[in-house]
Amino acid sequence: MSTCLGTVAEALGANVQWRNNRVIKLTSVVERPILFTRIAFSKDWRKTTKPPYQELPELRDLYNQNFYVITGNSEGSKVFDSLGIDKLERVSSNIAAPEGSVGILTVYSSIIGITVKGKNVIVYVQPQDAGYDFVAVEPAVTDLPQEDSGYGEKMTTFFFTDTKGKELTRVVKMWP
Repeated sequence: MSTCLGTVAEALGANVQWRNNRVIKLTSVVERPILFTRIAFSKDWRKTTKPPYQELPELRDLYNQNFYVITGNSEGSKVFDSLGIDKLERVSSNIAAPEGSVGILTVYSSIIGITVKGKNVIVYVQPQDAGYDFVAVEPAVTDLPQEDSGYGEKMTTFFFTDTKGKELTRVVKMWP
C-alpha cells in the first residue's frame, strides 16, 4: 500500500523519502508565483531590426526557432543592441530591467507566467509566429533560488516550458 501511495505522490510532484517498509515522508513542492513586468513586446521583431537582418549572435539558446536570454539588472538594452533592434513597442517607460530584477527576452514566444518551484524558476511561454517578448522579473535577484556552482559563484536555473508543462529548454544564469 505504501509503495502505491509513494508512487502516486511522486507522480503528483511531491518529494518522497522512504523511511522503512511501512513509513514514508511526503514533502510537497509548492510553486510560488513571482511578479514580472512586461517591458517590451513586438509582434514582428524582424521589422524592428536594423537592416540587413543577420544571424543571431552567440548569446543565445536556440530551440525549435525559439530564443531565450536571461539578463541581469540593466543588461536588457545591451541584448536589444546585440540583436540590432532599434525600435521597441514599449509597454513600460524603461527599456532595461529595473535595478535588482532580472530581464528575460524570448523570441517567437510570449511569457505568460513565472513561478519558483524548489530550486528552479519555471517560465511558462506560449509560442507565436513572430515577435519578441521582454519582461523584468521581480522581486529582487536575491530572492530567486540560487545554488552553488562549485566555482565560487551562485547560479539560478530557468526552465522554459510550454503551457502544458513540457520542458522546452533551460538556461543557467550565473551570479557573482
